[in-house]
Amino acid sequence: MINFGRIEADIFVGSAPQNSVDIARLKNMKITAVLSLQSDADFKVHRIDWRKLQSAYQYNDITVQRFPIIDFDETDLGNRLAEPVRALNTFMSVGHRVYVHCNAGVCRAPATVLGYLVHYRGMSIEQGLDYIRRNRPQANPYIRAVQQGVRELGDG
Repeated sequence: MINFGRIEADIFVGSAPQNSVDIARLKNMKITAVLSLQSDADFKVHRIDWRKLQSAYQYNDITVQRFPIIDFDETDLGNRLAEPVRALNTFMSVGHRVYVHCNAGVCRAPATVLGYLVHYRGMSIEQGLDYIRRNRPQANPYIRAVQQGVRELGDG
């Protein structure tokens, strides 16, 4: 079963959906878009059938985008973070209610939301992390990776 924190009205950070029951729960929460940061290795370790999940998302009319980032790899996170941060901004700008997840909702997913808050909302890293931790206290993103991702986003 998923566990999550509601960061604000339309952004949630949490653990990975494992099956169609979890995705139906997202639908009940009125989630309309999902950002998955799980890698292929995550799917293998956690025995997740991505094709079945994609079908469940489609059945529940939830848009899903996947940005595979290696778990516990600060360098990979820093190199790849800009893309999911942009995607989160796009989802938000068209009115989606978004669930952002990695495996446990502790590092990669909070890093994505933190990058969004810093780049698009003008928060400092410290303000953004405090903001996230109000409702997801276990959030522990790699700060250097977030800084790198935000730098790569530049002024756009």
